[in-house]
Amino acid sequence: MDIERSPELEKLAEEAHAAWERGDSQWFADHLSPHDPIMFGSAPEEETRGAEAIGESAAAVFAERDAWPVRSVHRRVLDARRCGDIGWTLVESRWEFEDGSYLPVRGVTITHYEDGIWKAVVNLTAPAFSNDLIRPGSPILQPAETLVSA
Repeated sequence: MDIERSPELEKLAEEAHAAWERGDSQWFADHLSPHDPIMFGSAPEEETRGAEAIGESAAAVFAERDAWPVRSVHRRVLDARRCGDIGWTLVESRWEFEDGSYLPVRGVTITHYEDGIWKAVVNLTAPAFSNDLIRPGSPILQPAETLVSA
């Protein structure tokens, strides 16, 4: 099978953003694979596995999203492709604060065509920052762990 661009998946990514904007958690539930999906958020501890756990996590996110100090803006689909019944989309956006400052964000979603619907199997959302910040002392680094010798 050939890998080909997919206007259908590009449209799906745009629909996902519109569903987020209107607070439509049911749209996401309808587009989540029941086959052991995995979702990774932007924080290191944000890893959720399984449709039930992801559904619960998503419900909590939708319940609190209006209180967040950021909004997702300037979303655009960078790429959308498929190979048979597997597809993926790459998107970028900005998490913008009230003062206009923002954090660039990228996301990838891998989908599977199930019963006539593209459903998410893997999703990753991650901040995109300059390589200049990848250095000792950077505020994005986690503190060093102390190794205990036996």
